[in-house]
Amino acid sequence: MATDVTWGLVLAGGQSRRMGHDKALLQRDGKSQLSHAVDVLESALPNVFVSARGDQRDEPERAQFQQVVDRYQDMGPVAGILSAMDEYPEVNWLVVACDLPGITTDIVSVLLKQRDPTAAATAFRDPVSELPEPLCAVYEPR
Repeated sequence: MATDVTWGLVLAGGQSRRMGHDKALLQRDGKSQLSHAVDVLESALPNVFVSARGDQRDEPERAQFQQVVDRYQDMGPVAGILSAMDEYPEVNWLVVACDLPGITTDIVSVLLKQRDPTAAATAFRDPVSELPEPLCAVYEPR
């Protein structure tokens, strides 16, 4: 059964191995990329959480937001998505990665309007590869 409750989740639990420093803390117009992503989701959704690893929960930038702490290890972004679904199984999750600099309220609006509650998830399709973009998607409770 589809639910009408959709909350936001910003994935910020990565280890930034390739980049060498925390992507969530990258600055954009005087604020962190994490803060920007949260602001975008908060403009459209009643509740927004930040996904973080256990060792990141007290990091000052993440600590200012509601959090879902990853319950799974070494699973990449799916750890945050599954942890949110475990903690709040009755809601849809609009998920974005913290390192999507182009995320806007318009993109979030289109995604919410195009959401298919009969599907497991609704995502944008990459125009080149035609693959879905799983880190900018709405996931249904099932």
